[in-house]
Amino acid sequence: MNRTLLASLAVAALALPGIAQAHTTKAELRHDIRSVHQERHELNRARHHGSQARIKEERREYRGAKHELRDDARDFRKTHRR
Repeated sequence: MNRTLLASLAVAALALPGIAQAHTTKAELRHDIRSVHQERHELNRARHHGSQARIKEERREYRGAKHELRDDARDFRKTHRR
C-alpha cells in the first residue's frame, strides 16, 4: 500500500510542473514575436556580411525562435478557447 501511494505521489509530482507551465500569456507571445523579429534581423545582417558559420548559427537560432513561438501560440490557443 505504501509503495503504490509513494509511486502515485511521485507521478503526480512529476506531472504538476508540466501542467503549471501550460498557461501561456499574451506577454509571452509578444516576447516570442519580438524574439523572432530580432533573430530574423540578425540572420539578415549575417547574410549581408557573408560569414557562412555565422549564417548557419543565426539560421539555427531563428528556427528555434520560430519553433518556440509556434509552441507557445498552440498552448495559448488550447488554454484560452471558450
